[in-house]
Amino acid sequence: MFDVRDINLGAAADEEVIKYAKENNFIPVTRDLEFASILRYPSGSHAGVVVLRLPFDFNSQQINSVLRDFIKTVKIEKLANSITIVELGKYRIRRF
Repeated sequence: MFDVRDINLGAAADEEVIKYAKENNFIPVTRDLEFASILRYPSGSHAGVVVLRLPFDFNSQQINSVLRDFIKTVKIEKLANSITIVELGKYRIRRF
């Protein structure tokens, strides 16, 4: 796992990030709700996206805790070619 800043995409537009992720078969994890839009990012435009819908006042430790719990409960292959919304204690996968 890495941060977009680690690959010099920290200031990149969302489209650049999703393109890079698709080209490298990565599934981005983000809090940006725009990535959950199937109109903006339809089937085939990405390898999958995980969107964290968590309280805005969550700190990095709380976010990482939710993410670790989610990863423990989901089969990673189910995330491919889908949009996954992760909330406190639950998630839903929208497959294409």
